[in-house]
Amino acid sequence: MSPETAPEVVTLGETMAVLRASGPLRMGADLRLSVAGAESNVAIGLTRLKHRVRWIGRVGDDELGTLVLRTLRAESVDVTGARTDHDGPTGLLLSEPRIADLTRIQYYRAGSAGSRLCPEDVPAAMLSGARVLHVTGITCALRIGTARPPGHPAPRGPRGPVHDHRRPSFRRRHPEGGTVSPYPFQDRTAIVTGGAQGIGEAVVDALLAGGAAVAVLDRDEAALERAADRHAAHADRMLPLAVDITDEAGVAAATGCVAERFGPATLLVNNAGINAYFDPAAMTSDEWDRVFAVDLKGAWLVAKQLIPAMRERETGSIVNIASLHARLTSAGYFPYAAAKSGLLGLTRSLALELAPHGVRVNAVSPGWTRTALVRDYFAAQPDPAAAEAEVVNVHPMRRMCEPRDVAEVVAFLLGPGARGITGAEIPVDGGLGSRFAG
Repeated sequence: MSPETAPEVVTLGETMAVLRASGPLRMGADLRLSVAGAESNVAIGLTRLKHRVRWIGRVGDDELGTLVLRTLRAESVDVTGARTDHDGPTGLLLSEPRIADLTRIQYYRAGSAGSRLCPEDVPAAMLSGARVLHVTGITCALRIGTARPPGHPAPRGPRGPVHDHRRPSFRRRHPEGGTVSPYPFQDRTAIVTGGAQGIGEAVVDALLAGGAAVAVLDRDEAALERAADRHAAHADRMLPLAVDITDEAGVAAATGCVAERFGPATLLVNNAGINAYFDPAAMTSDEWDRVFAVDLKGAWLVAKQLIPAMRERETGSIVNIASLHARLTSAGYFPYAAAKSGLLGLTRSLALELAPHGVRVNAVSPGWTRTALVRDYFAAQPDPAAAEAEVVNVHPMRRMCEPRDVAEVVAFLLGPGARGITGAEIPVDGGLGSRFAG
């Protein structure tokens, strides 16, 4: 095969048929058929960017398998490495909108053709010339540590053996003895509210990188779709759910869906919130109730659903995203500062209630953070550069924090390294709070 026709990228894994319901199935909702899979999504995206991509996988000897191959061919994906399995069906994903803006995802893939991919399906010739090898998904034959028949080593790519990088079981020695995992959240289930953008999105990134299965609860469906697309490679352990955290029934349904998919969540990040700035004499009772329902009550409603399982397992960690305004505020932040102060009180109360059960509760208080909202604020000023410079210059570190700066502190508090910390508030503000603290 000449360099001009050889694939630049080879991706291996399962592609499934998808049935997307227009509403609850029990009500006879219509279904729309398409295909999906992290590896095929990558393949299609790269071919649209004019790269040569080959997909290697198995589909069933059925109509759905024919649909998968036809769809990939139509997108100019090379499927010469695809196999038709006469013993296993093509996998199926069912997407069903449920109550309270909740979408339920169900997989029908046990014994599927895609899950039967094995080393013999990946001959060296299929990888020849490729510069990038993309391997994710549930394919057991390619997982690190999975038993292979004698004489069948892991398939080799242009630079060496191919391994699944999704959730490997690596360990390194701790200098004081024992082991420390670079994937501290492996086999843990986490929920992040407001996780589709900003700080919440960075927290989701950190948890996925740490090996967790993550449910993203957000009421912004468009942002959830973008987050799902961005994390297509982790589709098997990321669950986006459109949920209003002020709706107790909706929260209960969502957390139940998470438990059914990944097991009970023992990690929670309450990040959802709204910025609300009112005149204290003009603000209505309904506006007050809405602010506190999202910024304070919602955190309790989600925690309430998870606490029983955390108590039963005697493990768990909750991090509430408060704000520098909870302690140090200024005119114009009513009642936002009051709601965030309440969140610190909730943190301390829950910490004391749950400490005997091995559950820790802490808060992180960001200051100015370079999120999309902050960038939009600067862009709306008459002189954006001058406005940003003015803010940056009041920070002792002469920089604003990035969402990742906050997320890394959250991940630390969730993880085993913070096992001695509960009831604490950690500011992540570039030193701004220290400058103005009394």
